[in-house]
Amino acid sequence: MPKKYETICAWVALGLGLLFAAVTVVLPFPRMGTIHGWFWCLAGGFSGFFGFGVWSIWPGDPRKPGAPPRDRTWMVYQYALNAFGCFVGWAALYLLWQRFDGPKNVDPTDFALAALAFIGMVGWLPGAVLGFTQGLADLTKRIMGI
Repeated sequence: MPKKYETICAWVALGLGLLFAAVTVVLPFPRMGTIHGWFWCLAGGFSGFFGFGVWSIWPGDPRKPGAPPRDRTWMVYQYALNAFGCFVGWAALYLLWQRFDGPKNVDPTDFALAALAFIGMVGWLPGAVLGFTQGLADLTKRIMGI
C-alpha cells in the first residue's frame, strides 16, 4: 500500500517535469528552448513519477505474510531503480528519435531501441531485466544439469 508522501512526491515530480517543459519555451538559454529541452524535462518528470510512484503502480509486496518490514535502504533502491528504468526508456526513445532524422532503412537496432523505450517508459524495465536474468540462470542450470 503506497504511503501518502510517496503519492504526493510522484505527482510533484510529474508536475515539475511538465512545468519545466513549459518554461523551456520562454528560456533564452541555447538548446533548452528547443524540443530537446522539452523532451528531457518530460523525461525527468515521468522518471520521478515512476520512481516515487512505485508502490502505487506495482501495489503489493510479494513477500510471505509476517515477514519483517523492508528497511529504508531497500526502499530507496526501489525508488532509484524504477526512476532509472524509466529514464533509460526515455533515453532510448531519444536515440531512436535522433536516428530518424530523415528517410533511412529500418534495422534491428531500431526495433531493439523501440522495445527498450516502451518497456522503460511504462515502468517495466526492472521487472523485465529481473525476468531475463532469472531465465538465463534457469537455462544455465538446465544446461549444467543442476
